Amino acid sequence: MRVAMTMAAGTALALAGCSQVVETGVADHLEQAGVPAGMAQCMAQMWTERLSAQQLVRLGRSAAEMAEARQQGSPLVDVVNRAEALNDPQIVEVVTQSAVTCVGQI
Repeated sequence: MRVAMTMAAGTALALAGCSQVVETGVADHLEQAGVPAGMAQCMAQMWTERLSAQQLVRLGRSAAEMAEARQQGSPLVDVVNRAEALNDPQIVEVVTQSAVTCVGQI
């Protein structure tokens, strides 16, 4: 029983560490796409809490493409538009909600 509890605690810590790595990666992609650092960190935290790993991979690809094709104008509008293009209502909801919530973190 004690070994099982120790393993469960170790697994939880490993997942928490992995989650932080993912969150940092998401924030980095957003910053490269032109989203201000504080806002990118806030948005990344919300995304990693509310979206699945597959959804985050899809968003990550989109953010990487955004960084490559960085356009004039609002990177935030571009993030929301690219989220909508993924045709996943949950992604659209989380991205839009995070943009509104995190706008004060600029």
